[in-house]
Amino acid sequence: MEVYITNNVSGKGLWVALPKTTQELLLFLEQNQLTDNGEYQMTSLRINPLPQQECTGNLFLLNQKAIQFEYLPDGEKENLLSLAFDEGISIEEAFYQYL
Repeated sequence: MEVYITNNVSGKGLWVALPKTTQELLLFLEQNQLTDNGEYQMTSLRINPLPQQECTGNLFLLNQKAIQFEYLPDGEKENLLSLAFDEGISIEEAFYQYL
C-alpha cells in the first residue's frame, strides 16, 4: 500500500509505502521536506491490484490501520477490499469502518 503526500507550502509530493513505525513516518516526512510545520496532506492511495483512489484523512491513523491490515490473513484482506468495492466506499473508508 502506498499513499501520496503533498507539502501544502512547496507543492512537493512523494509516494510513501505504508505501514511504517510512527518514527519512520515522521523521519520520512522530514527527510523529504514534505512537512512544513505540519502543513502536508494525503491526496491518493494505491493498493495493488486496485486503481488509485483519493485519500484525504489522517496519515498517522491510516498508518495504524495499514498495520492492522498487514496482519490480516490474505482471505480477510480480500474480503475487506471486496466489501469496499461492493459498498461503493474507498479503501480508506473501509479501513476506518472495519479495522
